[in-house]
Amino acid sequence: MVLKATQLSMKDFQKKVFLLITTIFFIFQTHSSKALIFQSIASGAFTTGASWNQGALFPQAGDSIIVQNGHTITLTGYNTEILGSVTIQAGGNLTIANSAVASLNFSGDLVVYGTLINNGRLDMVAPGNFILGNGAVYDHNPRINIAADESVFENGVENFFPASTLIIRKWASAALPLIGPTRINGNGGNIGNLITSVSGTPWEQRGRFSPDKIKGNLTVLDGILRM
Repeated sequence: MVLKATQLSMKDFQKKVFLLITTIFFIFQTHSSKALIFQSIASGAFTTGASWNQGALFPQAGDSIIVQNGHTITLTGYNTEILGSVTIQAGGNLTIANSAVASLNFSGDLVVYGTLINNGRLDMVAPGNFILGNGAVYDHNPRINIAADESVFENGVENFFPASTLIIRKWASAALPLIGPTRINGNGGNIGNLITSVSGTPWEQRGRFSPDKIKGNLTVLDGILRM
């Protein structure tokens, strides 16, 4: 009887240990898979925990980021996992460096009231809102300059405020207008201020800027913009 009781107790103990380990693993997985909201607390590198409010962590898959007023966050030497939403507050700056390994990948909304400089790659992997608020600047200057670098226009549902500024320094195909079904078409295709600097073959717009699509100023710094 003592032996049987001991065996039964050992089985119960093993079951309890297994249950405890399973519970701990589940809690850990649930916690670790929960998306976080990273707010900048200082200027610095994207991959430095000191730039963000989550201790030593920096944004991972599913996390959303907010670059706050007065902070400049620089992404270089790193291709992000697919983040959630990206927000840049007024006075904030997010710069993607001109580097072979510098890609900001996300599947949520892109909301800019500050400045977003894209010298590397910006990849909106799923449809979402693309908002440029009054005073916002988006500088489009992708390193490789292929059609896939224009996913932010292809997948974005644009809402560009009249006092926002869109700067286009590169465009993959001079035959593809800026405004159209596969590029800017949200909010009626309206743009605030537009600055272009696309050298080489004349960039055909096929009359898409009419009527009254540009609500601010149009500035051509380089190249030919054929209306």
